[in-house]
Amino acid sequence: LLFWLIAAPFAVVYIVNAAAPEISADGSFYHLGLVRRYLSHGGFYRITTNMYANFAQGCEMLFLVAYSLGRHSAAALVHCAFLLALPAALIAYGRRFSLEIASVIAALLVFVSPVVGLDGCWAYVDVALAFTGFLCFYALEIAVDTRMLVLAGLLAGFCFAIKYTGAAVIVFAAGYVLLRTRSLRA
Repeated sequence: LLFWLIAAPFAVVYIVNAAAPEISADGSFYHLGLVRRYLSHGGFYRITTNMYANFAQGCEMLFLVAYSLGRHSAAALVHCAFLLALPAALIAYGRRFSLEIASVIAALLVFVSPVVGLDGCWAYVDVALAFTGFLCFYALEIAVDTRMLVLAGLLAGFCFAIKYTGAAVIVFAAGYVLLRTRSLRA
């Protein structure tokens, strides 16, 4: 109840701002500029005149589908969906490990943080990286069989596909499995 009383107004503000036209420079030029070029061209093609075309674009490929349907606002709403899902994931983790109060406080601190809210309302990728990285950690924590390790590996790979700094999640996941199993084979 505490979470919903505090978070609901913020969620409304985030959704309304994400649905508004994209005004951020990075969102319009970098993240969605290449998406627009791919859409106009009808597919991927080699871009040699833009340094950003060589960066990881995993989240932008999610934006591509939304952009084709609703342009800039739809892509920002995709990123906003990651923002809305992040506190839910934190609370789910807390409920699973009997840390309900701590997880609600953590979810609130993240969700009402102005920087996180602003980033999550634009067509950026940072909140998507945080959400995916946390899901990888969560999958590693509950892994009892190979299926969850495969899921954690896919999530770690997607973190790298979102942004090159997501490589830290791959290193963390590999180290976590190595320390937990004490086996290179795992």
